[in-house]
Amino acid sequence: MMEGLIKILSRLPLGVLYSIATLLIYPSLYHIARYRRTLARKNLQRSFPNKTPQELKRIEREYYKTLCDTIAEIIWSYRASDAHIREHIIFENKEIIEQYALQNKGVFCMLGHMGNCELMTSLVRQCANPMMYSINVYQEQKNHAADQLMIHLREHIAGPNTCIEKHYLLRHLIQHRDTQPYPCIGLVCDQKPTPVNAHFWTTFLHQDTAFNNGGERIAKKMGYACMYSHIRLVERGKYVVRFHLITDHPQDEPDGYITEQYARLLEANIIEQPTLWLWTHNRWKWNRQGEVNE
Repeated sequence: MMEGLIKILSRLPLGVLYSIATLLIYPSLYHIARYRRTLARKNLQRSFPNKTPQELKRIEREYYKTLCDTIAEIIWSYRASDAHIREHIIFENKEIIEQYALQNKGVFCMLGHMGNCELMTSLVRQCANPMMYSINVYQEQKNHAADQLMIHLREHIAGPNTCIEKHYLLRHLIQHRDTQPYPCIGLVCDQKPTPVNAHFWTTFLHQDTAFNNGGERIAKKMGYACMYSHIRLVERGKYVVRFHLITDHPQDEPDGYITEQYARLLEANIIEQPTLWLWTHNRWKWNRQGEVNE
């Protein structure tokens, strides 16, 4: 049912979808359903303790408007052509990614839930380098229909057979190490780890925060370069990405270095444009003792 609705709506121009987002989705989500407003407000207050209530309220409202725009863009991308995708996301320095294929090395492009980060999956197609191939790491959804829809949306942008479930990533990389070109791996690293997987803790946005360090551990095993993908919104529907090198010799870095640098770069990205991050995610659900935070 959901995919059928998206198929119908995706035939509409993006401008029309934005109008639906502004006039229908935003008031329904923010004012009527009040979707996770208490959680978003608590996250903002704790992350920006020096901001006034008026400033926090403005960020909160702009965040929900951005979230609704992202919903519109994801629906639109269900049918969008490569040419149209290129009009909406620009990779300022993608040559830094391509150079590692020339050095026989894969790359982890680490990013956060900033705006429509799904458009990041078009990177390898925009590079058009035969020595590279795209991997989009995802977490399998409990609902099979939702899982298949997410894979379709990502592979429509990135290309067929580019999605790898996170638990099979290392096995895939080892099995195909000598038979495929060099991977460019998109990895969203700011999800909330479960207490049993919370192996790395740091101060992030003024709060004690756990990060999943699986990307760091795999990069060390494979010797892949690690980049932070800094995403900014320059106008409605147009994103610019700039890559920042964390390390291209991960095996030489102390444990935790890559994850810590990722956290610092993501934090700066959020502070620059706080309305882009996913504030309705219960990011700080657990503390170090595995107890639920108040």
